[in-house]
Amino acid sequence: MGRASFNDSRAAAAVFSALFARLLQDLGDSSMSYQLPADVPAALAVLVLGHVVTLSGDFIVKPKIIGAASHAPFLLVLLAIFGGVAMFGLTGLILGPVLVLTAQAVVVD
Repeated sequence: MGRASFNDSRAAAAVFSALFARLLQDLGDSSMSYQLPADVPAALAVLVLGHVVTLSGDFIVKPKIIGAASHAPFLLVLLAIFGGVAMFGLTGLILGPVLVLTAQAVVVD
């Protein structure tokens, strides 16, 4: 049995599509009540754990790496990541800190 990595959106999409297919199959039955199969809570637990691992990497590890390389304060880099994602979406994850650290270098120097 191989190990599955839930650190990307393709794995999450596969889980959701499997759950959706199961839901459609069960709704097609003549029964009036719907019960979740036993493996759905386990699948949701793996999904949540995967998101926790991914988000911890994005919001804890990346700011430390970016901050260490540029000698920028951790809080400034973290706020730049949040602001970049809010302004530019996924591209802002990288673009936000670059813009803020460039502005900081221009203002301070």
